[in-house]
Amino acid sequence: MKKIFPVFLIFAMVINFTSCKKGDNDPTLPFGTRDGLITNTWTLQSLTKTVTSVNALGSTDTRTYIFDGSTMTEKHTNIWGAISEDSYAYSDSLVISKDNTYYRAIEEGDSKTETKAFWYWHNSNKNKIGISFKNGTIYFINRLARKELVLEYSDYVVNTDGDGNVVTVTNNEMLTYSAE
Repeated sequence: MKKIFPVFLIFAMVINFTSCKKGDNDPTLPFGTRDGLITNTWTLQSLTKTVTSVNALGSTDTRTYIFDGSTMTEKHTNIWGAISEDSYAYSDSLVISKDNTYYRAIEEGDSKTETKAFWYWHNSNKNKIGISFKNGTIYFINRLARKELVLEYSDYVVNTDGDGNVVTVTNNEMLTYSAE
């Protein structure tokens, strides 16, 4: 009987640790709560983003953004197939605080944008699967670990102008941050 108790205790501890894991790509043993892990200073390491517009005639306009840790490369293919490409210095720093405020500084070339506002958990009563920022955009959490945060965003919008022309826009984005 004495040998069974330690085995049961270890089993109970493993179950308890793994129950803290909320996302499929989160570490098996997260060593913290979602609240504790998300509150940190994060620096963008990589980004991939594709925005595609398709008009009623089936013509496609695509913008692709790729960030490699220091440089953002933007590639644009217009509806006639012409391709243009531009690269510029880029950085994104995100500070998420326990009091549900955040500070974000984005530097794009020579310009800098700073935002101070509130953040909220998406699905806060259950798994805390996403985070919502000031503008209401919900980023789903692909991975949350002590030193890594991977956010995903997807959007599909159908717009109709005053003449009845329909344009669909899809936006898919993945951002990978590391903790300082």
